[in-house]
Amino acid sequence: MNKYYIVTFILTCFAFCEDLVYEYNLTQGANLVSFPVITENYAIDYFFSSSNNNLYSTSAVEDHINSIITEGELTFIQDGEWIGSLSEINTKKGYWLIAEENISFVIISEDQSENLYYLHPGGNLISYPFNQEQPYYEAIPFLSENLLAVLGENEALYNNNGMLMGSLQTFKPGKGYWFILNEYSPFQFNQPGLNTNLNHNIENIVRDDEELPFNQSTLQSAFFIESIFLSGEQNFETINLEAICNNITVGKSDWQGEFSDLIVMGDDGFDLTQNYCTNDQNIIIQNNNSNQVLYNISGETNWQANNFELLILSDSDFGDLNFNQIINISDIIIMIEHIIGANSFNNNHQELLADINQDNAVNVADVISIISQILNF
Repeated sequence: MNKYYIVTFILTCFAFCEDLVYEYNLTQGANLVSFPVITENYAIDYFFSSSNNNLYSTSAVEDHINSIITEGELTFIQDGEWIGSLSEINTKKGYWLIAEENISFVIISEDQSENLYYLHPGGNLISYPFNQEQPYYEAIPFLSENLLAVLGENEALYNNNGMLMGSLQTFKPGKGYWFILNEYSPFQFNQPGLNTNLNHNIENIVRDDEELPFNQSTLQSAFFIESIFLSGEQNFETINLEAICNNITVGKSDWQGEFSDLIVMGDDGFDLTQNYCTNDQNIIIQNNNSNQVLYNISGETNWQANNFELLILSDSDFGDLNFNQIINISDIIIMIEHIIGANSFNNNHQELLADINQDNAVNVADVISIISQILNF
């Protein structure tokens, strides 16, 4: 049979085939995918070639992919040969496919791979084993403190005391996901059922078809933003946030409420992410509604690959206790009054700004710090 399928064949198979169908639509650059399929040969030089009887495409897939990366392994094309430590596809793993240009293909399988994963502390890049999409709250059977966060392709979830929050709304067939854990643990996804509810009552934050002003990287960092304060008041309106490294936009999303996420891309060594963030580099987060830089008053804005951080942001910097964008003697007076007990801060935001050395106490050390700031201006 011709290894390059025609559209009518695929449409017919979608309608009548008993086999499982996994569809892949790669864009230029990094694509986070998985292959939970049963096939006769998982060798890299076979799997993406025209020899694979389960693979159908309008063009040669191997001619459009230059690198494949998974957790701890990689391979790349050189002079028509795959070179690297990654020699075959593992159905339980997720993979970053680096595409030279957009390409679509289909893999047909008689059955799906085993739905059992043995996860280790830290990041685990795994597959989603089913060919049916399902909401995150149905897909994850039991949520414990051991699961810290889940990162997908420019989407994420954070475990906030037993409640998952973030932009990752559904687990999708043929996609890969980073599961970040505290301890070793076995894991299984829930089997999707006939009553799987894809029209769940969650605000639509899906970014799949969103045109972004940056390129997808194989290295991501998720910043979950608990709250944002503007002019001394907690904000409850949607704010468009932009992350910047080296004067380049490396992340952008709408903050829509508590623990909304901002996914920030790193320099993964490929041309499309050149000069993006590197480990421990401080990122700048900007409020695009006002073109104002936001300060982090809780958490760290240092970028870490395949990791996450919790932030509280404010348009006022540490020490600016009267929210006038200027640090001067009036801020010192407010702090001293608080310390000696003659007054108290109006809100938790003000107290956060007063703890300049972030030691969870407002005392004379913070007064000295704010004086040093004034003298250095």
